[in-house]
Amino acid sequence: MNKLTEEERKKILKVANSEEFSTMTPNQIVPVLAERGQYIGSERTFYRVMKAAGQLAHRQNPSPEQRVVSLMSYRLHNLDNF
Repeated sequence: MNKLTEEERKKILKVANSEEFSTMTPNQIVPVLAERGQYIGSERTFYRVMKAAGQLAHRQNPSPEQRVVSLMSYRLHNLDNF
């Protein structure tokens, strides 16, 4: 078994917390990176590192109700600008 270095853990967290990937789960992040020819770690490694850092819970997309409220707020805000 190969143990990750602290630098490798930091890189995984940096990628996972980047603006592009901040709302994605590891099973979404790893394939995107693979399509670009980048390999930082397996999906399981991402999950393990993120879990250890307490960063899995915020990965979920907003519930449908939250999206509707957000969309309504956006529309109301933009109506004020006319």
